Amino acid sequence: MKRFLLPILLICTIGSLFCQEISVEYIEGILEIKTASVWKEVSFGDVIPDGASLRLADDTLVELSKGEQTIVLSSPGIYEINELLRNSSKQSKTRSIILNLIQQLFQAAPRGKSVVLGVRAADIEEEEFSWVDEGYSEYISNGKDQLEQNHYDEAKSSFLDALDSAFDDLEKEEVLFYLGYVETLLKNPAPALAYLMDLSPKTDASYYNQAFVLKATLLVESFASREAILWISSFKGSEVDTILSLTLLEGLCHLQLGEEDKAHDLFNKVISTAPESGPAKIAQEYLESM
Repeated sequence: MKRFLLPILLICTIGSLFCQEISVEYIEGILEIKTASVWKEVSFGDVIPDGASLRLADDTLVELSKGEQTIVLSSPGIYEINELLRNSSKQSKTRSIILNLIQQLFQAAPRGKSVVLGVRAADIEEEEFSWVDEGYSEYISNGKDQLEQNHYDEAKSSFLDALDSAFDDLEKEEVLFYLGYVETLLKNPAPALAYLMDLSPKTDASYYNQAFVLKATLLVESFASREAILWISSFKGSEVDTILSLTLLEGLCHLQLGEEDKAHDLFNKVISTAPESGPAKIAQEYLESM
């Protein structure tokens, strides 16, 4: 009997890989699936059948998973689950390259000081009215240190404390970026995008380049192509690696929209600008598959 055990285990293991369910891991808003010509709303934890059609309402953010594969949707419309799975697989390598670039941008840039809350004594004459919230500065600094040490859960906790202590929009923007970044590193793309949705960093922010690349990446991954193109068009920086990544991502947007000529031109632009770069290699792969 034992000699049959290993083949049976192998068959079960292989079968489980092919039969993994597609489940709803995160949802804000309304997601529906089509069953027997009727649209039915689904909730967190529900299973999406193979071959299903999905309908995403306005202002909805959804994360689906099948084994190690993750799909995020943020743009309203109707989707076919099998097509989403195929496109998501193609984008996984692109995401890895872009995340590596974001980390390189952090390493290359000097670490800026966080905004300190409140009114400073230098700004007013009477010292008793000066107030500085050291809590925010301490929390955000701890979070950055923990990020550098790859302690992502601890960093997330520090950034959440910083969010609670944020006093003005500049501080809130900074901590929302870092929460989006750490959620991305924790492989939680839907919560990451939720933090970044309303982000609009100032050009002098120390995280300006990283924020643009990260939000563009998550928008492209969630098939929000037109929103991503609009976001990329608002970039005002001049850092070459950032521009290369945004150009690659804009090309992917046009590819998703079926605008192959525009995608072709943008991919070639990336390759001609920096032929040996990571974005150029990804652009070449997409060109060869078109």
